[in-house]
Amino acid sequence: MYLAKENKNYNVPLYLSIFKNLEVGKGNSYKDEINEILIDTKDIVLGKKNIATISDEYYFLTSILIDCKNDFIQDLTLENINSEVYSKISKILESNYLFV
Repeated sequence: MYLAKENKNYNVPLYLSIFKNLEVGKGNSYKDEINEILIDTKDIVLGKKNIATISDEYYFLTSILIDCKNDFIQDLTLENINSEVYSKISKILESNYLFV
């Protein structure tokens, strides 16, 4: 899967589309990779992992989620990542970044 590699707001529509699809049960081909990114982000927030170890492919999304300082990130496990989590992330993307 191609994930946006640069830290630019024009990548938001790509991620928003992916999370909106996952929210409604579509886009399952992205689910495992997105879930891995979310767990890596949690590990960074908790200090278990250094952001420098994150692939360039995921850096933009990871940095958005870290910057938003949402407590739900700290509680994520592979078992509790669901449509509610995808919806929260969609709202973060919609509310924090302007795009055309």
